[in-house]
Amino acid sequence: MRRIRIRLPKPTRDGDDTICLVTTLSAEQADALTLAALYHQRWTIERAFLHLTTQLRCEVRTLCYPGAALFALACAMVAFNVLAVVKAAVRAAHGQEAEAALSG
Repeated sequence: MRRIRIRLPKPTRDGDDTICLVTTLSAEQADALTLAALYHQRWTIERAFLHLTTQLRCEVRTLCYPGAALFALACAMVAFNVLAVVKAAVRAAHGQEAEAALSG
């Protein structure tokens, strides 16, 4: 088992400027930079699912209709992708500030 310390570019809202990752992978299996990049990618995916769940409401209380739950998830994922394309188009045409001003 090994621990990897990552210095953050800016402190968290709690004021922490480093995070520690614990892994069972050896240095030969995965170097620290690779693990840090994978951790960052993981949180990008986590934020996307948080957005799907909270803002696009992909979780529905279907109780005994799993097909309806899958349909709601698929609709939310399509909406998420459409929103990502629109944001990218706004960013390309008008810059980062215009994209940041969008809701959603």
